[in-house]
Amino acid sequence: MDPIGLGLESFDAIGRYRTSYENGDPVNPAGEFNDEPFNGLYELVQILSKDPLFASCPSTKILAFALRRTPRAEDQPYIDQLTTDWSSGSLRDLIKGLVSSDAFRFRKLPESAL
Repeated sequence: MDPIGLGLESFDAIGRYRTSYENGDPVNPAGEFNDEPFNGLYELVQILSKDPLFASCPSTKILAFALRRTPRAEDQPYIDQLTTDWSSGSLRDLIKGLVSSDAFRFRKLPESAL
């Protein structure tokens, strides 16, 4: 039902690692994503990292959140730049790149936000 979620099954609701459920049943973090089997988060990340969309997804989502709208075609250069600048950094680096970008600094707010 949720193949990607199975890779995260080893973590409880607050992110603690677990090997069994409260009732004692063992956790089975194995699944299949895009016809590739995986067993646990590490193997799932290996599959996801092969997809070129994986690298730009965080940049796209954080830009959408910051701009309070769905990114448009004209936002793609900013997304590409954020992705390139962030490729080996931390979340803090991604946020710094976002707030210093022209897309964020010169965004147009809706009248209702003024």
